[in-house]
Amino acid sequence: MANQARALRRAGQWRREKYAELAEAADEAARLAGEVRRCGDPQCVLGLEGAAASAYWGALSAAFGLPGRDPNAADPFNLALNYGYGVLKYAVWRQAVVHGLDPYAGYLHADRSGRPSLVLDLMEEFRPHVDLLVLRLRPAGDWLEGGALKREARAAIVQRWGELGLERAVARQVAAAVAHLEGRAAYSPHRL
Repeated sequence: MANQARALRRAGQWRREKYAELAEAADEAARLAGEVRRCGDPQCVLGLEGAAASAYWGALSAAFGLPGRDPNAADPFNLALNYGYGVLKYAVWRQAVVHGLDPYAGYLHADRSGRPSLVLDLMEEFRPHVDLLVLRLRPAGDWLEGGALKREARAAIVQRWGELGLERAVARQVAAAVAHLEGRAAYSPHRL
């Protein structure tokens, strides 16, 4: 949620005419992030996360003239986000395995058979990076072929991912999570 607030402020620098609306949504996401410490259970955190996501995607959609976030949608923006999240998921999963973690043992996301709950938990703080990456690439209709992203579009996402150095950041955060779980250090989330 804190990274969503930072992403909204960064997006406001790209869309100066929409800065006020994006800043207002950023303030709401930051406020909700501040309430997490008062939560007593994962359901409370997930509720706050949902409220922040609503403010976040509403503001981004309005500012950039994009469809809302829908993982099942077939528009270029949502398909590009899905692909970017897939790249992120793979990076987190790989680091979880390298560091000896069980990708299926969740902390916030409930354990369900076949669901990589820990991977989903560890991905959360990096999702706004993917969102900004996709916004910067400006996916459009020419990104699609037969209802799917063209190979060139997928390659552009992977190339930009590599340029941002997010693999190293993911590796550091998974290592930090291991240190926290082993009681060697307090966990400090990745900051956008």
